[in-house]
Amino acid sequence: MRTFTESVAIEAMAEKIARLEAELARVKPLVIEAEGSSLPNQIRALRARGIIVLNLRDESEDILAKEIAGVVGERLADAVIRDMFTMNNAPCSAGLREEIKGVFNLGMSRF
Repeated sequence: MRTFTESVAIEAMAEKIARLEAELARVKPLVIEAEGSSLPNQIRALRARGIIVLNLRDESEDILAKEIAGVVGERLADAVIRDMFTMNNAPCSAGLREEIKGVFNLGMSRF
């Protein structure tokens, strides 16, 4: 037989569990939505539609990754670097690469 104190404690714990389960049910869809709209997923979705991240700078990807990580954090920097194209690696002549970089003016020109 339970004492009054034990009964009250069990009831309080049951209420707390119910509140936590309700909160979990409320938050779970938000977490799933946030995961789907994360930067890595957005970059991949854009890339699938022909829109890419293009590095026009001459620095190595390691240097660029550290710089990006300082701005947006390691996880997002890794995602950007993983799906980024680097103009210096483009399969064309060095002259054409420089012309293309000049047209974009390091990303400052829009057309």
